[in-house]
Amino acid sequence: MTTTTIRATSGGNFTVPALLRKVAGIKEGQSLVVSVYANKKIVIEPLDLSHNEERINNSAEKARGEFGDKSAKKFKTAKGAIDYLHSL
Repeated sequence: MTTTTIRATSGGNFTVPALLRKVAGIKEGQSLVVSVYANKKIVIEPLDLSHNEERINNSAEKARGEFGDKSAKKFKTAKGAIDYLHSL
């Protein structure tokens, strides 16, 4: 386990040192999940959306297989898409 001591600013902000970010696999701009437990323990974890991305990619691939790329309609504006849907 890697540990260090950090200090919160008057605004409640703190910085997770680079070494800890590297060990935890935290990337710049990545969302984090912060949990506070009854014993006042705070746990910060990287938000892992990889399973969602995989599910989305699988769904998109399945849709392409079932409908093919020719069934996709492209619209320049949202109004154009809504007008098209009303015409069906």
